[in-house]
Amino acid sequence: MATQVARVILGLIFLVFGLNGFFHFIPIPPAEGIAGEFAFGLSKAPYFYPFMMSVQVVAGVLLLSGLFVPFAVVLLFPITLHIVLFHLMLAPESLGMTLLIMTTHLLLIIKYWPVYKPVFNIPNAWKARPAI
Repeated sequence: MATQVARVILGLIFLVFGLNGFFHFIPIPPAEGIAGEFAFGLSKAPYFYPFMMSVQVVAGVLLLSGLFVPFAVVLLFPITLHIVLFHLMLAPESLGMTLLIMTTHLLLIIKYWPVYKPVFNIPNAWKARPAI
C-alpha cells in the first residue's frame, strides 16, 4: 500500500511539474541569488529544460500507469538527485517538496531493489587479474 501511494505521489509530482514546464499553468517565482543564476545558466542551453520536462512527463505517466515502474524510477533518479542537491546547496529555504520527492523515490528504490540488484552483481570482477 505504501509503495502504491509513493508511486502515485511521485508520478503526480513529476507529471504535473513536467507539464508545467511546457504550459506554465502553475506560476513559479524565479529563484533568487546564486540559485537564480544557476537556473538562468541552465536555461541558456536550449535543449536542457525541454528534455528534462519530457523525461518527467514520460516517467510520471509510467509511474501513474504502473507500467515499467522500475525503469521510471531509474529514469527519474538523476533529476531527483539534482533537485535535492540544488535545494541543499543553493536554496535550502524550500526543502519541503524536495524531502517528499526524495523520500518517495527512496521508498520505491527499496521496493524495487531486487530488480536493480543484478546490475550490481559482477561475479569475480574484483578478483580479475590481468593475463600477463
